[in-house]
Amino acid sequence: MLLCSLVSKAQLQYCNIETYQIDRLFYRILPSRNGVEVVANQDLCVQYPSVVEVPDSVTIDGQTYAVVRIGEGAFESGCGTFTSISLPETIREIGSTAFAGISTEVTLPRSVRRIEWAAFAACVMDTMRIPPEVEYIAEDAFTGDRIGRYVVDPANRYYVVVDSGALCSKDTTLLLAYPGRIADTAYTVPSTVLRIAGSAFYGNRSLRQVNLPEGLCSIGTLAFGARLKRLHIPAAVSHIDGALRDSASARFQLTIDPANCHYRLQDNMLLSHDGDTLIQTLGIPSVLRVPSGVKVIAECAFNKVAERSTVILPEGLTDIEDMAFNNSALKVELPTTLRTIGDYAFANTTQMETISIPSVRTIGSYAFLYSTLKTVGNATSLRKVGGHAFDASSLRNMHFGDSIEMIGEWAFSGTRLSGDITFHSHLKGIGMSALVTSGLDRVTFLQTPDTIGHHSARCRIVRFASPEVPSSYGEPFWKSDTVYAPCGSSNEFSRAINHSANTVFADWCDEAIAPGEAHSWLKPYPNPCRGILTLGGLIDSQATAIVRDLTGREVLRRQVSAAQPALDLGALPAGQYFVTVATPQATATRKLVIK
Repeated sequence: MLLCSLVSKAQLQYCNIETYQIDRLFYRILPSRNGVEVVANQDLCVQYPSVVEVPDSVTIDGQTYAVVRIGEGAFESGCGTFTSISLPETIREIGSTAFAGISTEVTLPRSVRRIEWAAFAACVMDTMRIPPEVEYIAEDAFTGDRIGRYVVDPANRYYVVVDSGALCSKDTTLLLAYPGRIADTAYTVPSTVLRIAGSAFYGNRSLRQVNLPEGLCSIGTLAFGARLKRLHIPAAVSHIDGALRDSASARFQLTIDPANCHYRLQDNMLLSHDGDTLIQTLGIPSVLRVPSGVKVIAECAFNKVAERSTVILPEGLTDIEDMAFNNSALKVELPTTLRTIGDYAFANTTQMETISIPSVRTIGSYAFLYSTLKTVGNATSLRKVGGHAFDASSLRNMHFGDSIEMIGEWAFSGTRLSGDITFHSHLKGIGMSALVTSGLDRVTFLQTPDTIGHHSARCRIVRFASPEVPSSYGEPFWKSDTVYAPCGSSNEFSRAINHSANTVFADWCDEAIAPGEAHSWLKPYPNPCRGILTLGGLIDSQATAIVRDLTGREVLRRQVSAAQPALDLGALPAGQYFVTVATPQATATRKLVIK
């Protein structure tokens, strides 16, 4: 069984996916398709065979399912050393990164209808044959590939090969991919092409010049290879997704038709005409000051820049898009106005050690993967941290503000975060292995997260200040000695949260367990009490008071506030109880004795 959490820019979603191993491959049932898909290897101890023959059907729990899909990353490079991969005629979809990076010939069956993003990224193949039924190919399906040639079945109604090379839509208005092994140094795009897909020429290392048609309207991110020397942007181009190529030097000759009213060149920078977006730089000085007025750093704008320079971003900039500084040696000074950091934005950077992000709300997946970043300060507005965001980075210090809502899978795994972490805000979810570091001592949740993923935290002590029990997948607290729950709730937490035999669940009742913690603001009096209890310490206009007996059973719930802090206990029998008060800012639990 695969226990995981998935992250996208829009939301954090947790899943409990059941997979089945059959003859060294792994499958997942797709109820909506009445079939199964092949998924990535779920067991590091199980090696894929070098010769793979995917069957047309498998039997699971006595029911036979057709194999209809090759799932995300199922056979990508690193999954095994493949010499042959055969697919059955039941396959209808090839998922994202399914064969990324492989150097094995793959013949797609005639039944295939969809080829998703990066399905054959960076692969090395002599021939890619597009079957007759394929009706959708993602624009980056072949990004960075080294394919010798594309061949489209004559019966295919959606795609065609033009000029014995380029893979295009049937009406030739979209150029999807150009073979990576064609040795020509120049190519003229057909006059009918209106859009060039992202990465269309990226894998070709021979092209030095690509001539674009006058009617071209749109160019995708990294559409051209890193050895391109000359490019002219026609007047009709109104949309450029991101950088035209990797790390463009000053020797790269980029020109723009004077009649183009959407883009302009300024100080060796390609900008949107209104100066709102920086698309690409042409050469990097020792200190580069991005012009004031720029609000967006586009995708891959500084991707793979090797110069050890400093980039100063202007106040007013709000968004750094995906891979903007990926694999660069730049030191980047961030503005206080920055709100979004995209996927892979600073992955593998080598010159950034400290950043301050007072206005950043979202950090994308893999944003600082393998980076040298050590300290993140002023993350007071941060709401979402994507999967693998700081994975295997040098991060040591980060303070979570009161706005954090979502932490993706593996977000801080392998970092050097240590000591204590306290989450004051209500977390919607923490992904699988999100806080697996070697130095964490304690993690405290003042408000209970909605969902906690498998192996979400590796620390000695976990503390919950609120009596609500989170949903969890797998064993969320890996190698934890003690999990503290609010007074009287330890048994309920222990029953609801899977844990190893070495983890002890205990009640968190008084200052002896957590001296000086945030729950100490609650001061109920008189205590012992008879009749009316006053909840001292309230400053909020709205709060919920809950009284539980020693078994954890709720016996009373009332709304209280700083203006009306009284709680009538007259209907409860004498004995020992616990009173919990939950406000929008914090939750506290105290012992209570009724006479």
